Amino acid sequence: MDYRRYSEYTSIPDSEFIRGKVPMTKEEVRTVTISKLHLGSNKVFWDIGSGTGSVSVQAAIMYPGLRICAIEHDPEGIELIKKNMDKFATDGIEVIEGDAPDCFAHISGRAPDAAFIGGSGGKLEQIIEKLYELNDHMRIAVNAVTTETVIAINNIMKQYPIKDRDVIQMYVSREREIGNLHLMEAQNPVYIAVFDLNGDR
Repeated sequence: MDYRRYSEYTSIPDSEFIRGKVPMTKEEVRTVTISKLHLGSNKVFWDIGSGTGSVSVQAAIMYPGLRICAIEHDPEGIELIKKNMDKFATDGIEVIEGDAPDCFAHISGRAPDAAFIGGSGGKLEQIIEKLYELNDHMRIAVNAVTTETVIAINNIMKQYPIKDRDVIQMYVSREREIGNLHLMEAQNPVYIAVFDLNGDR
């Protein structure tokens, strides 16, 4: 099957990804997050806490030529990223195994123009600090499902000079079949914060 057909659309169904026990950014949230990052084929994008690689793979298909680093510390996640890369023929993604932000030192080339933080391992502030050192004018998106992470994001946005702050909370419900009936089943709400770093503090 030619999965490149998804370049014509804005999202890939979750069911198409090879999945394990690691978290995955769901289709609707993934699509909105990528759209808000303002990516382009000539940019460098880091997917931090990549999980299954769903964000990296979809971004690679949507933006041919985009340089992508998928960063993940979980060995199962690394394996899933590689399997999904093979499945969707997105060989251009660079997979980095390690803990953020310590592993950033092992990534060669130009600093990122944009970064998505889907998982931080409790080190969100340290990750943002290191990204700021690498490029103080980059665009960042952070997803959160816990109150603690939401609080951390809001504190971070007060500590750094930022512009184009864009914060939403997504509520998605999916239809589920029960016998010969159908009902809408709510998914966990997701907080999406996107902003541009804006120079010296």
